[in-house]
Amino acid sequence: MTRFNFEVERDTKHRRNSRGKTLRVILLFCLVALITAAVIYAIIPRTAPESKTGKPENLSENAPKNPDTEKLSTRNEKTPAINGENEESKSLPDTTDHGSTPQVTDRQTGISGKENGSTATESAGKFMPSDNELFKMTGILRKKLADGSWKSGKDVVTHRVAGGDSLEKIARKYHTTVQFLKQYNRISDPNTIRIGQKIRCFAADSWQVNISRKQGVLQIDRITGKEAIPFAIFSCQANAGTTADDLVVCRRFSEPFLVDNQGRRFSPDAPENPCGEGEITLARAAVPDSRLRFSIHGKGGSAQAMAKSLAAGSVALDNQDIKLLYTIIPEKTPVKITE
Repeated sequence: MTRFNFEVERDTKHRRNSRGKTLRVILLFCLVALITAAVIYAIIPRTAPESKTGKPENLSENAPKNPDTEKLSTRNEKTPAINGENEESKSLPDTTDHGSTPQVTDRQTGISGKENGSTATESAGKFMPSDNELFKMTGILRKKLADGSWKSGKDVVTHRVAGGDSLEKIARKYHTTVQFLKQYNRISDPNTIRIGQKIRCFAADSWQVNISRKQGVLQIDRITGKEAIPFAIFSCQANAGTTADDLVVCRRFSEPFLVDNQGRRFSPDAPENPCGEGEITLARAAVPDSRLRFSIHGKGGSAQAMAKSLAAGSVALDNQDIKLLYTIIPEKTPVKITE
């Protein structure tokens, strides 16, 4: 009778079970590896393809920027957009070196080179507001000056009156005018300022005025360090005269009288007087106290008087603009007139 070998049968079953376990382990390992690879692929960031210039595609280097979010200066700030800061600040803001000369564009006004002034551009990586944007900024500036909110701007410096101070001394220190300190700090009597009183003005190392006859605009730039920050812009009327880049402000007059070549004196409201509500006389930088025969003035008098003044080389602003310019710009401020 044949005998069944139980040892052989048990050994055969054991080998089958071992191969099954090995196969299951291998399959489980493969499944874990696939899941791990999928997770890693999903979480690792991938960059978009780049153009031949090494910059992301579909982006323009000169894309317009929102002046409300761009900091003038830019424009410092550049925008003179006036932003809030600690009102106890007593020192001028940090002035970053952007070169050896004030940063302005081809027509030396700090404005976009496009004649229609419809868009903002960047010059050497710096945001430059367009004419339209500057007109809007000027409107905001007028409003802030009127309601007093300009005092909280980041481009404003606060001076605490000390012994021996006077408005004249403070105006010279901060490159502004006594008229500005009085009017916009609500000082009725300049002789009554007291020790510890806060007096505010715009932070500036100097100012400059740029006039384009062709475009009919006058722009004020605020100079901090080596940077020219667009501050305000006005429409102007100028149809003749010599261009010059070596002029300075000589004298400033509110409601000026006119004295003609014959020595006749005309009041501010006389038809012969075209100066309106203000006049800024000009001089050559080499002789800053010797006024020229043309000036920057308001609009007044008869049409004939205005035409005669423009023919002599003068520049005419609306009366509200000449009053603001007269208040902000001190004597010896550089003035450049271009076509």
